[in-house]
Amino acid sequence: MTTPSQTITPRIRAVWDRHPDDPSRKCWLWRLLEPWAFILITEDDRFVERRLEQGFLWDGASKPFPNQAILATPSSHWSMVVPSLEHDDMCRNWRWWQELGVSSQDAAWHFYQRCIQFGTGAECLQWKAVSWFGPKWSAKDANDV
Repeated sequence: MTTPSQTITPRIRAVWDRHPDDPSRKCWLWRLLEPWAFILITEDDRFVERRLEQGFLWDGASKPFPNQAILATPSSHWSMVVPSLEHDDMCRNWRWWQELGVSSQDAAWHFYQRCIQFGTGAECLQWKAVSWFGPKWSAKDANDV
């Protein structure tokens, strides 16, 4: 399987902010300050491009106890911003990804590679968590798309 280049680390503009629907809640989210594009490489070495628009909201690395460092870095840690953004999009929009022949296993592998690229320091553990506990979907045959 091809892996993303680890020599170039893209820069992202995002802010860690209170939930916009209810600022009094103790819920914090990341919000994109400008569009973000990325490429996922599937298990069979196909490239799938995705663009997320400014304003996209995501919760960082979702865990049973938000903002607690339990077996992983905190949700708001800078090194998790891009891996969690891309993985959250894949999990939320799994049907879109599935139509393009991308499985949850591809999404988990992409997350793992991004954790390595951004130096989270707990790549293996985080990858196992998203592989075991994250949403599951199979890929449609890319030839049928």
